[in-house]
Amino acid sequence: MNIKGIFLRLWRLIIQPGAEWKEISSASPREDVARMFVYPLTAVCGVAYLLGQVVRGEWGGGHFFSSAMSAVVHCVALLLTYFLVAWCVNQLRVRYLHQEEDMPLSFMLTGYSMALIFALTIFVGLFPEMVLFKWILQFYVVYIVWNGAHTIMEVEEDKQMTFTLVTSALLLAVPAVVNLVFDKWVL
Repeated sequence: MNIKGIFLRLWRLIIQPGAEWKEISSASPREDVARMFVYPLTAVCGVAYLLGQVVRGEWGGGHFFSSAMSAVVHCVALLLTYFLVAWCVNQLRVRYLHQEEDMPLSFMLTGYSMALIFALTIFVGLFPEMVLFKWILQFYVVYIVWNGAHTIMEVEEDKQMTFTLVTSALLLAVPAVVNLVFDKWVL
């Protein structure tokens, strides 16, 4: 997938998640979500954070190392979120939904459900003073996960709310915890 395709998918997952999840589920064969969506957008998030630092003038005067390390921490947080939440989603499939283990499907749901998180991270990286919008808008991820759980995971209706809320909570909490640990305690 080219960069235009990545951003079109990102846009459609945010604007029309139901229709985009149907398109994703009908695609054959399954594409490598990490390589085609998650990794490129993670890199864009890191670059957006660095550009935000440059625009605000926080780049020079010895701040280069701390700016670069903060960008790396944001990228690591996004990647850890992707892998940890995918593993948790797979465990939910097996233990809560009583479905067979399917890591590629769990990676697909997790990676594409992170679309809003990527978009908000890019936006706040460029305009950090708008962080309040991120805190408000990030809860829309619940709707994206809801559509994905129904469409590609085929979650039963009586278990869909719990599955959606647990997955969404993980998608929102993991990057915040990783950023807190690395930004405040390690760096």
